[in-house]
Amino acid sequence: MTITVTEDIIEGQAAAITSNGPTATRVFRAQTDASETMMEILADASIPQYFDSYPDTGGTGQFIDIFALEISVEPTDRQNNIYNVTVQYARPDAIEKEAGETADDSLIQVGSSVTSEETQVDKDGNQLVIQLTNEPDQNGSVDIQVPETVLLFERKEGSSPLSKSIANTGKVNSASLGSGTYAAKTLLCLGIEGVSSDNGDTWQVTYRFQYKPGTWNAEAVYEDPETGRIHEDVDLSSAANSTNGWIDKEIYSEADFSNLNLPF
Repeated sequence: MTITVTEDIIEGQAAAITSNGPTATRVFRAQTDASETMMEILADASIPQYFDSYPDTGGTGQFIDIFALEISVEPTDRQNNIYNVTVQYARPDAIEKEAGETADDSLIQVGSSVTSEETQVDKDGNQLVIQLTNEPDQNGSVDIQVPETVLLFERKEGSSPLSKSIANTGKVNSASLGSGTYAAKTLLCLGIEGVSSDNGDTWQVTYRFQYKPGTWNAEAVYEDPETGRIHEDVDLSSAANSTNGWIDKEIYSEADFSNLNLPF
């Protein structure tokens, strides 16, 4: 059995630049000598396979990688032993990507919003103090809008994310990530979810993290039981401990998010 393949015949070749990146079409001529089937032609080593890179993209070239996303074969010249194989190259969307669990396999999204939070200090960390002539000073507390940044990673994987979800959801990063961009305990894993549409063969997995620059430690201050306000003896300028009126405690368990192979 022999399949003779001629690469890149002129007829049908094309290339284009689109809003979704470059696209290209390659055409191969395949001649058989023993009535090989079209599926055998598609499996031949000389024919590009699904998700192979286009030769002139990626690396140090001008264009980003594009991949073989559609490969078709049909007889030509009304011959039962001569076929044209057409390979269409483009950028894959999340569903078309092959399953993988490396950082390069991930799609990244970043979103921001604000949420209301109570604080007893100003932007420089100085305690809020309210003064009134002939009256004792009062420690102040105000509501502010605090920015929330959410990182979302998505990729197609070859197994259920259940164990990852159990091990990481509701925990904070035990070490810095992103070459120091995210210090330890500043990323909270909000959830790891997966959906399979092929009976568990592949999973579309989403990872969600919320970033808090001041860490996810919990702070609490001593309130005067008579006034319901911060007690006048609370000293936020000193280190937190159980005797000076405020605490700063770690309340979230930690996990090593670097094991998830995400491009933080």
